[in-house]
Amino acid sequence: MKKKSFFKMSAIALICAVLVATACKGPNDLVNPTPMDGYGTVSINFGGGNARTLLPSEIDISKLHYVLTFAQTDGSGNLTETHNGSGQLTLQLNIGTWNLIIRGYNSASDASDTAKAVVSYTQNGIIIPYGNSVTINARLLPNLDNLTQDGSGTLRYVITFPEGAAGVLKVYTHPANTLVGSPIVLSSAENRDSLELVSGNYEINVSMEYQGKIKTWSELAHINDNAITEAIVGHDDFTDSLPPPGPVTINLSMDKFTMTDDGKGVFAGLSPIILKKGTDTSETIAADGLVVVAWKIGDTVLGTGNNITLNAAFFPMGIYTLNLTFVKDGKPWLGSLTFEVTHNLTDDYFELITSGGGVYWGDGERIDSDRRGTYRVIGSSAVPPNKVYIPAYYNGLPVTEIGMRETSPGSWRGAFMYNSNITAIHIPDTVTYISNSSFRGTSIASITIPTGVLFIGPSAFESCQSLTSVIIPEGVKAIDSSAFANCTNLTSIRIPASVRLFGGGTGGAIGNCPNLTSIIVDNNNQYYASEGGILFNKSKTQLIAFPSASGVIIIPEGITSFGMDAFRGTNVTSVTIPVGVTHITYGVFASCRNLTSVILPEGLLSISQAAFMFTGLTSVTIPASVTSIGTRAFGDGCNSLTSVTIKGTISAENLEIDDINTYWNSLPGDLGHKYLAGGIGTYTTTNPGNNSVWTKK
Repeated sequence: MKKKSFFKMSAIALICAVLVATACKGPNDLVNPTPMDGYGTVSINFGGGNARTLLPSEIDISKLHYVLTFAQTDGSGNLTETHNGSGQLTLQLNIGTWNLIIRGYNSASDASDTAKAVVSYTQNGIIIPYGNSVTINARLLPNLDNLTQDGSGTLRYVITFPEGAAGVLKVYTHPANTLVGSPIVLSSAENRDSLELVSGNYEINVSMEYQGKIKTWSELAHINDNAITEAIVGHDDFTDSLPPPGPVTINLSMDKFTMTDDGKGVFAGLSPIILKKGTDTSETIAADGLVVVAWKIGDTVLGTGNNITLNAAFFPMGIYTLNLTFVKDGKPWLGSLTFEVTHNLTDDYFELITSGGGVYWGDGERIDSDRRGTYRVIGSSAVPPNKVYIPAYYNGLPVTEIGMRETSPGSWRGAFMYNSNITAIHIPDTVTYISNSSFRGTSIASITIPTGVLFIGPSAFESCQSLTSVIIPEGVKAIDSSAFANCTNLTSIRIPASVRLFGGGTGGAIGNCPNLTSIIVDNNNQYYASEGGILFNKSKTQLIAFPSASGVIIIPEGITSFGMDAFRGTNVTSVTIPVGVTHITYGVFASCRNLTSVILPEGLLSISQAAFMFTGLTSVTIPASVTSIGTRAFGDGCNSLTSVTIKGTISAENLEIDDINTYWNSLPGDLGHKYLAGGIGTYTTTNPGNNSVWTKK
């Protein structure tokens, strides 16, 4: 009778098992039961069955069916109980010493065969006293041989991004590499959720866009029946992806069951791999004896053979994780190594910036940024590589400037000035300042100015004869004089809204670029506008540059001034300047060798330095309103000019006359002297040029 009563009480205790710590009342309070005469109380707390695959996993013990077998050590009693789920089970046992075995199964039907248990726990010598409760914390251990992949399991993830980052989570079957469902968009600082997946092998991939770069993390996961596989990802474990290279961290946290990772150590002993850009350095990695599935960086498959060749030419500069997935004993495994693709400049190219310096607008506002404590590239006396790759960081500090080096006391040279062997240049986003003549006279064919640049200095790309296109990003504030002058094959240029200065000072930014037919200004630019290959100020009263001008040009009414070098080096043959223009600016028509005729308007007050030097003018009439003519305006290189009519009075102070260096003269040869002596009239010569002799008609 006592035995029957005991089983009845045990059944009540089992049915009222407290999984979430709620009370259940029966003949006794089974949360804190009063033991029957001759019995004690045992409380069993179930703990997780742990495992470790390539991503950590744990058995979801809430989904298992349990069989608990108690055996009294003196042989006087045995008890078997069943239980579904996890938490706490409270029951009563005879006073005495007991042994306990707990087995967990995927289903009740599996419980008929103890060999199918997926988790188990054993504890011997459990002493059950009268009147006191005994607590057993059952830490279930997995039976790895019995993990199955016939049903479903859970992928639980916590993915943390830095502020401003966004990305996607993708799950691929492995090794078939088939995307499961749709990519999951991740946009929060912390992304926490779970996916129910059909049991099997998967590759988990997270890609993140941060600060204009793509970063990735990937790992293999075994999803087993009734198991939870967990990925905890923070922003320090992401590596550069392809295409180009912000940080993302993946924290893998799980004290779970352990499976041997056959991919571990597959690259043990391999020396660090560093590939230099521009030198086509390469490294071949072999995986002999393995059944290779794929070599990958992020989502990008690089190859599927037993070896892979990494060549610096194929990767942007950065640090990459190369993953090798392979199959062993029917299961996929992952091995990985890190390699770096770096720059190709020697240490003497770099100089630490210690002084403030700076470039300022007229109102005192600074154009560029303070670069102290960063590095500038200053060039070297040695011949540089044909393809120059400038790093974003040197000695752990950002490279912010392409500068100049002092070649002798007081003499300076742009970093790569006149290194004509240079055909390509990579400038990193960390650079904010491109200094004077940095790339002048190189053989680059195209250039993309990085997004961090604020200032492009004078003559930075002057005389790059092979340059055909340039991309200037939003953010650039100033493009100084002659920045792209004499780039005779340049065909297009785009000026963003941020540009406030384009070509101030002697030379103009795009003087003598005869093939520059496309000038596009962002509509939101507050200072400049463009139309038909012509650059204007915003109100279109100043014609700043017309580099592709050709033939007969009639400048429309409404134009009142010109930019420096506006027509320099173009193929114009005849120009009519409208009434309203009061000043001919520096070098406006200089080097227009086909220009034979110009009509100057009444009301014009001055003709600036070099305005018509090296033109093909045969005659010119200077209106009566003109009171000043600058140095070399007509006096240098006008070798076809045989007739000059001066209708007004110009004082000696407003004419340049140099009898020794005649090319400095405002007017050719001795015409300045002859005019000051003879006054208003028409003057001719039969020996045109810098040393011509003139007579008044």
